[in-house]
Amino acid sequence: MRGRRSILFAFLPLTVLLAAGPFLYPLFSPWSRMNCRIDYVDIHSGRLRQERYLWWVPVYAREAETDFSRKLFPDGNYPEPDWRIDSCYDPYLRHSPHYAHHGTLWLLRQFENNDPALTEAELQPLRQRILRELPHGKPELPRL
Repeated sequence: MRGRRSILFAFLPLTVLLAAGPFLYPLFSPWSRMNCRIDYVDIHSGRLRQERYLWWVPVYAREAETDFSRKLFPDGNYPEPDWRIDSCYDPYLRHSPHYAHHGTLWLLRQFENNDPALTEAELQPLRQRILRELPHGKPELPRL
């Protein structure tokens, strides 16, 4: 009985560390992929991709259309995606470091939520121009 207890107490710190690691590590290294959510934007179509990480492993990934991408490509025939980081959130900080495309998803949502006096035919060239004006250089490396 005593031997079992000593083995239990030997592995208890390791168990606590494994359970608390994703919540303690971001305090010392914010925006790491140990426990975070990353939003990507496709700069060719305006689509959204979200990924959530736990222990550096993606546990959730989702690609979604935005109103912007649906109206720009109503047939759903999207070009080859070029995913760029828009923002990265850790569990404790409610802001993201600035990436080259930081705020692009917000811009696309604001464009579609606006109620302009323009017709759909006049808005289509504006949507295309917005995507053309986004930076198309080499993808930035995420800060880990």
